[in-house]
Amino acid sequence: MQRLLAIDCSERELCFVIATAAGDRITVESAEAVELPRPADNSVLSNEDVGKALQGALGKYKRSGAKVLVGVDRSAVELFELTLPPASDAELPELVINQVTSQSAGAAEGAVIDFVPHPGAVTEPRQITAAALASQELTRINAVCSAASVTPDRLLVRPYETASLFLKHNPLESGFALLVNVINDDVDLIVVDSQRPLFFRSVRLPGKLGNESAETRLVHEIRRTLLVAPPEGSAARTIDTIYLLGTSSDYERVRERVSQGATTNVELYDPLSGFLPGKDWKPLTSGRLVPLLGMLVNEAKGGTHAIDFLHPRRPPKAKNQLQRYAVLGTVVGLMLAVAGYYQWDLIASADAENRRLQEELSDLEKLVKKTAEKKKVIAALDEWNTNSIVWLDELRDLSSRFPSGQDIVLQRLTMSPARGGKANVAFQGLVREPGVVTRMEATLRDARHEIQTPRVDERVQDKSYTWNFESLLSLSAVKPKSTAESDDDAPKGTGKSSRKNGAGKKTETRKSANPKSPAPESDGGAETTGPAAPAEATNNKKSAKGENAPETSPAGASEGRKS
Repeated sequence: MQRLLAIDCSERELCFVIATAAGDRITVESAEAVELPRPADNSVLSNEDVGKALQGALGKYKRSGAKVLVGVDRSAVELFELTLPPASDAELPELVINQVTSQSAGAAEGAVIDFVPHPGAVTEPRQITAAALASQELTRINAVCSAASVTPDRLLVRPYETASLFLKHNPLESGFALLVNVINDDVDLIVVDSQRPLFFRSVRLPGKLGNESAETRLVHEIRRTLLVAPPEGSAARTIDTIYLLGTSSDYERVRERVSQGATTNVELYDPLSGFLPGKDWKPLTSGRLVPLLGMLVNEAKGGTHAIDFLHPRRPPKAKNQLQRYAVLGTVVGLMLAVAGYYQWDLIASADAENRRLQEELSDLEKLVKKTAEKKKVIAALDEWNTNSIVWLDELRDLSSRFPSGQDIVLQRLTMSPARGGKANVAFQGLVREPGVVTRMEATLRDARHEIQTPRVDERVQDKSYTWNFESLLSLSAVKPKSTAESDDDAPKGTGKSSRKNGAGKKTETRKSANPKSPAPESDGGAETTGPAAPAEATNNKKSAKGENAPETSPAGASEGRKS
């Protein structure tokens, strides 16, 4: 809710209205019209005297926080009807000021200029109604308000506010109307269409309403206005209705006189319709109240006024380049600050991630140090298990492959591991004939076993075992395999046994060779059983001479016989 104070004062009378507005509801709390006294010498009251009279009248009412709207008499305003070249609304203020100051010397001397553009396209010539308030009149109004201890917020033209009151409360659907507002011995004649005032003029009467000559003059001025002020653009169009802004008997009498012999409809219009009365409201019949009510309506409905000399239309201010550069610099600075913060945030996030990874790496290094010794042990055990030789299985395999004890007697057997998962078995003994050595080599040689017999020689001391030999057997460790593969690769006639750790242990077996005591049949080896897994080796056969020897005999057999 806003409080409004509308004031209109002239040399002979002052009037004001105090109201409150809440949306479209306007409540008129109080109103008063005060006739100013005339000095004895019939001179004009000073501005200070008028202000003191206004202050005294307002002192009886509460008006704190009210917006002050001040009306200007039509006689104090100079109007101009202008036709300007096509221009945008932003270009109009400068064009209007230049045109008005070139046409009026008074307007060029510090006058306040405002204007109302007529409806039309910006690409066509612009029709303008301009108003100029002389600097002397502006000074007088400010002096009166200062003496009354009020500060005006708006300075408005009275006929425009009168037309606005009528059009907002009684809008015309079509056609044209003539509004007649009598203010003491002055009368405002305003021609309007459905949107705005098109033409207005002010006339001074020889007296107030009720005076015969004043009423006769008023009727003549109304008929004259119908003739000299046709609506814009076409003389064929006529004014449809005449509205007398008042409801007293004086207005009724004028209405009857205007209606006589006229084809135009004449009606009375109550300017207080649409307002709510306040508790201190006392009805007034003064026509000076009508433009004040129009000020209240315009301010309550958005504060849009046709002419306002305290807020005139002005050309847009030229942009200050320094200000523009300052704004651009501020924008660039803000962008750089945002970009810098973004980069700082990225770097901070990367640093935090690096610290986290460094801590994780440190924890992992500590864990590696703790598990390094265990890893070495596990690696050694794994290597030992992978390359180990199960000596019990090898002894069982050799004993099952050797010839029978009737043909061979081992005197010495040495078993030792070698690098790369291999092992060497060196043995020497006695055989009945060189062919036994050849059969032994053929029996022992396979993918995992490679045998060489560097020496076979004959001896004469023993009649049963007359040949001496030395052999070297190289074997490979069995690679870990599945049970099914072990079953498929196992030699026929052999059983299965689990591998046992025997690598790294040097085993030496000796057998005595007694030519008089034949070796038992079971002297071929131990009774342990186990699978003999295949491994790669190369065949190397040596030839030896003998009575029953095959074509290939161990190397060195002939030499032994000679010895």
